[in-house]
Amino acid sequence: MRPLPFVLACTMCASPAFSQLHLLTGSPFSKGQAVYPSTLLQVEDDGTVRKLADIVQPPLGTEWIGVSYDWRKAVILASWENAVIVVDFDKAAVTKRCKPPNPGGRIFMDSWLADAPAPGPSFEWLETGQDVLRDNVLWGMVLDPAVPCEKSFSRLEPEAARYAVAHGAPGIADVVNSDGIRTVTTEDAPGAVAVPFAGKHVPLGYDVPLALLRGMEIKGEGMTINDSHVFALLLADGNGNRRRLVFRKSDKTWHTFPRPDDDIRGFGRYIGTAEVLQTANARNIRSAGMEKWKAGRDGVRPDLRERLKAMNEHMPISYPGRLHLYDVETEQLFTINTGQGDSEVLLVESGVVYYRAADELYSAPIGDKGIGPARLLATDDSIRDAHWAFIKY
Repeated sequence: MRPLPFVLACTMCASPAFSQLHLLTGSPFSKGQAVYPSTLLQVEDDGTVRKLADIVQPPLGTEWIGVSYDWRKAVILASWENAVIVVDFDKAAVTKRCKPPNPGGRIFMDSWLADAPAPGPSFEWLETGQDVLRDNVLWGMVLDPAVPCEKSFSRLEPEAARYAVAHGAPGIADVVNSDGIRTVTTEDAPGAVAVPFAGKHVPLGYDVPLALLRGMEIKGEGMTINDSHVFALLLADGNGNRRRLVFRKSDKTWHTFPRPDDDIRGFGRYIGTAEVLQTANARNIRSAGMEKWKAGRDGVRPDLRERLKAMNEHMPISYPGRLHLYDVETEQLFTINTGQGDSEVLLVESGVVYYRAADELYSAPIGDKGIGPARLLATDDSIRDAHWAFIKY
């Protein structure tokens, strides 16, 4: 792994004492049979990137990944029926690995993280049989490493879904699935957001003002972010039109997110996006910096060109190489020009935004009027597959 010159390496010195930046890779994808690994990386002070651990390796693959920066944990589902793995950001290590119960002929349908009052932070998932209404089973796994695996799993009532939390949609071109959950605004209480489950609606405790729902015939809906700062809802009409609503928890007010077409992810008071451009003509669509994209293959990484080509069959889009950072408290929108379509915000912490552009990792300070000068922290091929970052103190 190629080190950077000493001058660039010193940019890491701005971090608090005894802190270390880490990256997490993985590309869960529900369409197709390809499998991709998940690894834990550490960015060294000299600019090199070192692999700390193989979390999931072929022939297994990452089926699903969810992250909570409130809990400072990531949860990885490795090729369903194999293992649920917990990565602790404060330890920069795997702290729990459990094999889920035998589904007994049912199939895995959906999963999410849940901040249940008891037993605490959990991984929840839905299994279903031939009868999607009668054969639904909701399971939960306690993430606390002090609880042994044999005592960590339990069958849950549908109401447990009310505690679902979500970080958002990392990556671009569907290389990583969102960790959100499907919702509906119910007819039972107009504007009330609920999870549809086994023929009933489980309310999440949020009521959208009806004025924010007007003018759109909603065909699809989902909770995309739910953390200690923000609840974010995506509405779609099935014709490519979207509306994103943000509930600011500090003052309990609703707002319309200014970039409805971008996928979003939450970092406390900030929401990060990678800009998406829609076009009516799918011919010769190019994203910025595509010449730097590397071909993917099973067991290594998804193929961005192939993923984008498949997406463009339904909705022609491109990535112009611009990232946006939305301050939930001030409603300011800041822009980062990367010139690279394969770029994304990885972390916002202590007034600094960390992002990648293809195989390069950057940091930049966040000011009152915008994003400050970017600093190159590392260049390495493994950075292409990093979709989450955290700092161990």
